[in-house]
Amino acid sequence: MHTKAGFQSRQHAKDCCLRLLSQHFVLIELTNPQPPLCKALQYLHNMDVAHRDLKCENLLLDRHCNLKVCDFGFSKRLSYVDDQMALSETYCGTSSYAAPEILKNFPYNPKVSNVGVVLYMMLYASVPFNDSNITRMVKKQMEHRINFPKIPPVSFEAKDLINGILHPVVEQRITIGEILENSWILQEGKMEDSNEDRWALCNMHCLKHLLSLQVKQLNTLTDKRF
Repeated sequence: MHTKAGFQSRQHAKDCCLRLLSQHFVLIELTNPQPPLCKALQYLHNMDVAHRDLKCENLLLDRHCNLKVCDFGFSKRLSYVDDQMALSETYCGTSSYAAPEILKNFPYNPKVSNVGVVLYMMLYASVPFNDSNITRMVKKQMEHRINFPKIPPVSFEAKDLINGILHPVVEQRITIGEILENSWILQEGKMEDSNEDRWALCNMHCLKHLLSLQVKQLNTLTDKRF
């Protein structure tokens, strides 16, 4: 974990390394709703910072079940030319979480997030696209054929959201703001009292917990606290 200005140091994250969210947690109960992960990303973007390597391994759960983002090693200070955000040309991040335009080495919006892969990972304990051959993986992404296993049972609304977030065409991809307004994210999780629905409800709680992230809006970049 880096200790540069604006990055969270070990001293400030000493109790957040209890469990990595790369594991498949389905029994987490939400007792204290917190700001969603997407809002955390919005906050970073408003501070002109892009994480560029968001993945389950970089989301940590502390003893109070709060989520924290770590590893800003690939983060980037956003720059602008004539009020237009400059595209990033640096390939970085984790290939199985990366958008197709990044894998194809095209200039890309540094604000592009991996939330869709993170959601899929927490529902199915695997990534939607994974291939040691990058060319084959990009082909799968561009075909937009996401495999949704029958087990565990996941609602159409959840699958539709993931499909939208992982759309290969940037202009048709669901934005972070649209994710926050999505009905499935906002729903209370009312389900029938059956084994499958109880499992799905528990999984929904797990996913909502993934989306929750306590972010202290400190002026760390300007104050040079770390």
